[in-house]
Amino acid sequence: MYLAHKENEKKQELTVHLLEAGQYAQSEGEKIGIGTLATLCLQLHDAGKFSTEFQAYIKQEDDLPKRGAVNHSSAGAELLMQEFKNSPYHSVQDMRLLIELISYTITAHHGIYDCIDEDGEDKFEVRLNVVEKEKLDEIARLWFEEMHFTKDMLCSQMRKAYGEFITAFLKPLKQICQNGQTEGTERFFYMSCMERLLLSLQIDSDWTDTARAMGDSMLDDNMETANVYQKALKNYQQYMDKLEKEAQENLRTEKQKQIFELRKKIREECMNFSETSYGIYRLSLPTGAGKTLASLGYALKVAAKRKTSEVSHIFYISPYISITEQSTEVIKKAVGNEEWVMEHHSNVSNSDEQEKQIDTAWKEPIICTTMIQFLYTLFSQKNKSIRRFHQLKNSVIIVDEGQALPVQTIHTFNLMMNFLCYVCHATIILCTATQPQLASGNIKRKILYTAPKDMVTGVCDIFQRFQRTNISFEINEPDTFESLGERISHDFQKERTILLILNKKETVGTFFDYIKAELKDVKIFYLTTNLCPEHRSDQLESIKNYLKNSTEKVLIISTNLIEAGVDLSVNHVYRSLAGLDNIAQAAGRCNRNGEMEQGRVTVIQLVGDEFEVIRTAQKKTEEVCEKYNQSNSTESIIFPEWMDWYYEIYYKEVSNKMDYDIGKGETIYKLLSSGFPGERKHFIRQAFKTAGENYRPIQEEGKTVIVPYKEGMDILEKLETAQTVSDKKRLLRKIQRYTVSVYENKLKECLQNGVIEESRLLPDVYVAKNYDMEKGLLNELVLQYY
Repeated sequence: MYLAHKENEKKQELTVHLLEAGQYAQSEGEKIGIGTLATLCLQLHDAGKFSTEFQAYIKQEDDLPKRGAVNHSSAGAELLMQEFKNSPYHSVQDMRLLIELISYTITAHHGIYDCIDEDGEDKFEVRLNVVEKEKLDEIARLWFEEMHFTKDMLCSQMRKAYGEFITAFLKPLKQICQNGQTEGTERFFYMSCMERLLLSLQIDSDWTDTARAMGDSMLDDNMETANVYQKALKNYQQYMDKLEKEAQENLRTEKQKQIFELRKKIREECMNFSETSYGIYRLSLPTGAGKTLASLGYALKVAAKRKTSEVSHIFYISPYISITEQSTEVIKKAVGNEEWVMEHHSNVSNSDEQEKQIDTAWKEPIICTTMIQFLYTLFSQKNKSIRRFHQLKNSVIIVDEGQALPVQTIHTFNLMMNFLCYVCHATIILCTATQPQLASGNIKRKILYTAPKDMVTGVCDIFQRFQRTNISFEINEPDTFESLGERISHDFQKERTILLILNKKETVGTFFDYIKAELKDVKIFYLTTNLCPEHRSDQLESIKNYLKNSTEKVLIISTNLIEAGVDLSVNHVYRSLAGLDNIAQAAGRCNRNGEMEQGRVTVIQLVGDEFEVIRTAQKKTEEVCEKYNQSNSTESIIFPEWMDWYYEIYYKEVSNKMDYDIGKGETIYKLLSSGFPGERKHFIRQAFKTAGENYRPIQEEGKTVIVPYKEGMDILEKLETAQTVSDKKRLLRKIQRYTVSVYENKLKECLQNGVIEESRLLPDVYVAKNYDMEKGLLNELVLQYY
């Protein structure tokens, strides 16, 4: 018997693994018309394990060499290339491209690499010439015998895969290039997207089959999926009926009644839009218009109309963990079953070995995740990220607050959205009050919207009818802590609730300490990502309770995490100068439900809150403000006309950054299209690994710290002693709520000060020794008295 895997007494037969992993890949690939192509990759990926060396290695009982010491990932690709050269199709260029894509998929299934490296060496060619001819002939003989294949059968399968490749990729690619008037290198970028799709199908199929065979899968194979979207849609409709009834009982002002009717009309229009085909669309609505529930209703109706085999998932992508947390709670309530909804934003598990077991493979019906996790799935070099990529096929992807997309990622994001739509048949909804102009003249590599691109009609009229605030810019003289404190103190003579949004966590913390000493009769709340998700949720609930049920004066001091996805309403918002999109989002927390005729939004500059990262956005906001003041416009400065102009001048300023420069004259776009310079022996030439390693949408990727808030430490203790995979799965999910992300510079400081220590159980994860109940994780160890 030839073995594929062995762990203690558990064994998996090689032929069984190749066939069953192939069947899984076929079932997933068929959803977008590449079932045979996906199957071929999996049937060949471990062909090298038929070698005498590998079988001797895996069957020995003691003194096993280091894992991966015996190469087995090249033989399947070499076997395929050998048979292709002997086939009647060896001169067909598109067929050759397909064989190269499959061959790379096979050779890279334990880790991607650059086809041509930085020194100009053709690493792909090297991988295709690893196995000596006699050994390859023996592997090929055994593969054909054990798999019960003939050379004619393999040739037939290649021919069928080629037909799928033409229909599923080459034809849509032609359409994309015609619609987008693309340059030649973009064709190669889309080839890299196709390669990622094949790799994703292969890695997921391989890992899933292996985990199931070896009995350590944490995937919930018993999850109810039959008619899940139909059931969720029914629950959603009942939930909305209940919300509407409760809202009607609490309507007080004419403005509230008008907003209530508008929200209902918007939801109905979104539901009706579900009659359209898959595409890339915009949902442009003012803050407080109910985008989350309206877009969810649309997604559920789209999914409910399709057969189970025709829809994969509903994704809700949001820019910040805070929005992800709150959106997840809303969605769980709306669909009526929290088991259908996965929340994914933490890196509690960091290793590929753990990812083979835990449930971050995005297999639940509805996935709520952050933009960062989404972008890593699209571009990271890590196998755990690549694995998730194919789950996006046939899905409805709601991208909330798309204006938060880092500017350097815009071109690669746009092209990847085009691929997901036209090749993977995903429906993409860009959902925001401040719609970025991703197809404007200043964008070289444009997103290709489908007609009609807007899900709702009369967008300008909707913004006009949702107008609830007066916005003033008072930025000529920067405020000090003292002058801002005096302003706020004066405002409390007439207003009960004030929200102050600053650009930096450090400034929030410092001003919080200052103002707490000045305003003794005001309830003051602190809100930043120094609080763990559970603490933030508790803090927001407490804030909402004070706003609704208390007569006490309330001041909330926060970073921009409160600007989107947070359903609360105050009398007056102060916003530290930022991009116009941030100011519009901040305004959405003021007079949100029309409790009064007009709320107040004041834009200021605060000494100590300068933030170089957003300086260009601040300058462009000042330019728009100056032009707006000269225009005598009766519209608000945050209406679409002015927001469009803001993006026009902002994108013009930063257009040279959108290919994602990584230094030394290289960009992510270039690496994933033309790759490094070197002799071109093959169609595929991309520097996949270098691109993935350098793809860091945020300047610093934080480390995960588990904090002692509420039951955080209890969960960690249970995780350390958990015996079953189902228990580990449940606890890993739960512990995300008790984590804080810490950047490298603060991490070192916290370690030196004894604030945190390394986790004994989880790789690259830390544990906090104490935690402040007002300000969360601090840099210094604070004595706590009970």
